[in-house]
Amino acid sequence: MINTPSLFSAIGVYFLFSLWCSLALADDEKARAVGVYSPAIAQVADSESDAVPTLPVQAHWPQDWPSLRAELEQRSQRLGIGYAELVIFNGDGVIERARFGQDEVSQPAPVLAGQFTELLTALAVMQLVERGQWSLFDRVSQRLPGLVIENAYAETQPLLLIHLLEHASGFDQRRFKSHFATPAIQALSMQARLQREDKALQVRWPPGSASRHSTLNYVVLVAMLEAHYRQPWAAIITTQITQPLAIDATHLTGMLAEHAVVSGYSGLPAAAHPLRSRVFGEAEGSWLTIDDIVAVGRHLMTRGASSTPALLRADTIALMEIPRSTQAADAGLSYGMAAGIDSRARYGLWHGRQSSLDGFSVNLRYDAEQGIGYALVVNHESVLPALDEPVWQYLVAQQPAVNTRAGGVNVEQRWQGWYRLHNPQHALLAPLQWVFDLAYIRRDGALLELDPLIGVSVPLRSVDGSRLAHREDGTVVGVLFSDEAGNQRVQVHNDVRQKISSWAALAPLGLFAIAVIIILAHPFARSDSLLYPWMRHLTTLAALCYVLAIFVAGSLSLEQATSDNWRSILLFVFTSLGPLLAFAALALAVRGWQREPNQIAKWRALLGAVTVSALGLWIIYSGWFALRLWAW
Repeated sequence: MINTPSLFSAIGVYFLFSLWCSLALADDEKARAVGVYSPAIAQVADSESDAVPTLPVQAHWPQDWPSLRAELEQRSQRLGIGYAELVIFNGDGVIERARFGQDEVSQPAPVLAGQFTELLTALAVMQLVERGQWSLFDRVSQRLPGLVIENAYAETQPLLLIHLLEHASGFDQRRFKSHFATPAIQALSMQARLQREDKALQVRWPPGSASRHSTLNYVVLVAMLEAHYRQPWAAIITTQITQPLAIDATHLTGMLAEHAVVSGYSGLPAAAHPLRSRVFGEAEGSWLTIDDIVAVGRHLMTRGASSTPALLRADTIALMEIPRSTQAADAGLSYGMAAGIDSRARYGLWHGRQSSLDGFSVNLRYDAEQGIGYALVVNHESVLPALDEPVWQYLVAQQPAVNTRAGGVNVEQRWQGWYRLHNPQHALLAPLQWVFDLAYIRRDGALLELDPLIGVSVPLRSVDGSRLAHREDGTVVGVLFSDEAGNQRVQVHNDVRQKISSWAALAPLGLFAIAVIIILAHPFARSDSLLYPWMRHLTTLAALCYVLAIFVAGSLSLEQATSDNWRSILLFVFTSLGPLLAFAALALAVRGWQREPNQIAKWRALLGAVTVSALGLWIIYSGWFALRLWAW
């Protein structure tokens, strides 16, 4: 029978396990996207002195090129990597080069550069800004009037060009129907592809209040470039960027499977990743060799001196490395996403760009002050950090006093308390994160500890009373600030959190816990306690649908959900039936209320029906009802 203790014990285990895995995976995605810290990093002794140079080099870090090469070779073999290549460069050219892996590759192979493509687009945009044809503070509606954007904050905080460059627009991560493209879709202009979905682009928070990566930012920039030049993006980038840098742009916007030198892989053990064309390939899908990536990196590092003529003036390139559009940047935080260039890197020294997409990973990092940089590519989506770690360790070991120890300035007591995530990456997960993505900040003088409800705590030290440095290596990774309404906020790495009361933090958790207890306890009753047992059965079935929907959703990515497979179909079935069964249970409980003689049984049945109905309303409000329907 459905209402058995053993079944609901299993439901409870599935429910809690699936919810934990879903949030843990989301947290792991954020950590992997930042790619900053690992347990191997050195511990630096606490000190209250200001700006004390230290050298956090550990004995097991590679100290010379042969040891680094041996370490990379060993890791490549252990991970079963087919193709990986590393180039270390300076202003004069390549210093060291090494190729690893099981595939026999005689020359640098084109790889899917993913989000590195945004850097090419940013360079083309900044050329127009430098010429005075565009301004960083142009309204997007001015440059692309045909694009429908819903911005509830438009009167006071309009969407500007700089918000797109620095991912501070508030757009969702991507459009649901816009993952993989057919030849007919690829023939459309970028603006036409954006308008394939009837819904307008939604600005989820005031532009400039927070930054979060969204493919749509650079999709809109590509559409703006195409409208300005009246040419396809590939032709623009070839003329303005790749030809001056002597980059082969043959496969810039796509690679046929039969032309690919190496295949992409994902997972461990590695499995071949299918090669598919993306709807927004111009924003996230260029194909480049490691030499192409190095050419871009050297040009940025040398401030344009590596090629003649330079793409941009030296001061323009330097400004591209500094975040300027967010409230955290206004408060003094220089760590984060700038105009196509990412400054989120170990020790705060490196600028560049990193990407892992569709079976390939690339990483470009450079330090203009030290005059050193490196590029790393691998035909695997998940193992880049394992190869990247010994590279930066080796480079840190070569540079004396690369780390500046943050001083300690006491933080006001008012900053201690609960904080809720303000800038979720996916709108689809935002309602769940609103309940569970909480963190508590503990303060002890200049020392702070950010303890997420789910995730690893971050030890911080105040540099000047507002900017926050990671206590392990001294990199300034966060800042305390207040928005225009006086709300207290903290940004650490990518996450912007807003302070809330203990009641606002704990009440939703308490209600959710009570709902889970009611649902789990609901079937524990005598089978003959109700004249209409379907009052209980419908509630049980609704709860089962919710649990199974969470379990299936936890095993799906957004891209997998857009294709017809058994999991996506089940997701649609469970998110459709769950609320419908819940409302049916509530209607039956109300209808049979007067006829049920057992007061305790009917109150329990009503309470269970109200609980699953409330969850059903939450599902509908969150946009999760019939979750697969948007893909059809």
